[in-house]
Amino acid sequence: MLYPPPEMMRSFRRVLAVLAMTAVVVAACTSSSAPPARHTHSTLIAWIRNPAPPTTSTTTTTTTLAPAPFCVRSDLRVQFLGFGAAASMFSDVFELTNIAKTTCRLQGRPKLSPSTTAGAHVPSVVRHGYLPLGIVPGNLAPKASGYVIIGGTDNCPSSPGAYVEPVSYKYVVVVLPNGEGSFTTSEMPPCVPMRVSLGVVPPNPYTPVPGTLPSLQATMQLPKRIVGGRVLYYVVVLANPGAIAVPLKPCPGYQEGFYPWGASPPPLVRAYRLNCGQLRVLAPHHALRLAMELPVPKVSQVMNIRFGWVLITGNGPWAGTEANVYPPGVFPPAPGDMAFLQAKLALPFHAIGGQVLHYSVVLSNPGPRAVSFSRCPGYTESLVLNNGSKIQTQTWSYKLNCQTVRRLEAGKTVRFAMKMTVPKVSRTEGAKVIWELDTGNGPFAGSGVTVNQ
Repeated sequence: MLYPPPEMMRSFRRVLAVLAMTAVVVAACTSSSAPPARHTHSTLIAWIRNPAPPTTSTTTTTTTLAPAPFCVRSDLRVQFLGFGAAASMFSDVFELTNIAKTTCRLQGRPKLSPSTTAGAHVPSVVRHGYLPLGIVPGNLAPKASGYVIIGGTDNCPSSPGAYVEPVSYKYVVVVLPNGEGSFTTSEMPPCVPMRVSLGVVPPNPYTPVPGTLPSLQATMQLPKRIVGGRVLYYVVVLANPGAIAVPLKPCPGYQEGFYPWGASPPPLVRAYRLNCGQLRVLAPHHALRLAMELPVPKVSQVMNIRFGWVLITGNGPWAGTEANVYPPGVFPPAPGDMAFLQAKLALPFHAIGGQVLHYSVVLSNPGPRAVSFSRCPGYTESLVLNNGSKIQTQTWSYKLNCQTVRRLEAGKTVRFAMKMTVPKVSRTEGAKVIWELDTGNGPFAGSGVTVNQ
């Protein structure tokens, strides 16, 4: 693994910030509060099966860019910036710096030609699109930089419901579009298919233009009980908080999906178009209620899964939340039960292999009844490491330190200090920490962390 020198870290952190922001597509963050809208349509707009390509919406174009010739290989200096892990997604980031004296355009679809350590060629591994990798086509002035990002995950689905071990690659040839040339690297996410994007970081991806699709706000509304092996029927509220109407023609696409904390079942991401019907605009301070459907995998025990939804614009809006998925016949815990508590992890961004990782678990009681700790429960913590060729899981079981808390009142929280020894690593690796209270019904929590040498 190559590591970026200190002067390159600012660019790398900026790209990783965008990766972390957009990773909600397959690994949802906590839902935002309900969008401010004075008028919400009472009618629920039905879901329709109208698949959409998982690429940037037609509303995101390069027509506002000044004319410029496509960059060619002799214009570009290629440097590997580093490896990023955000919400269990793994991304290898390459910086393309314009060393020519004139501006050129980065745009198009790169191709990957990887080979395994055994020398076998791996065909058809790329799914194109600027989502969820957070970069868009753009012009490169002299000395300015763009990026190639190869993104993947450590959950390797070979087919729906199946799982295969990650692959170790000997090298991969990245072929740039428009005659821009190619470069070879040994850096490659461990699972196929992958996503590859070419372009520049938007000037300010957090500030969408009023009156455009990214200026909308989205909220997911899930049922209280989600049963594995069945279709999940949920609602997305799409709101326009601004003073300018947002056109809905052409009707935009969206991506939805789920991402379990563990290695199985495999994640699912799929793309469809909204059912716009006769709706041509979303008026200022109005909101739409959109019916959604998503097949949920079968589970043999209660499993915490992250759900995400995003309009395909390259800049949101996003919505996401975590929820427990129950086997048939198993029901959510009642208020006052230990399993009714909610758990969140607080981890540092980095951990060091061979050293102790200190983190904390925050248990909260959403009420309305107090939860007794008189029978102090145990908990299970796991560290899932990806070393590029296989997934390594270590699990420990302990008892909570209940000496300072005998009862958790409704609306209150308590923080427990945790620690685990991280195995030594030979390269920077992505990892996940998974935590569960041993009640048989949760609560569960999980978070990603990057492990350095």
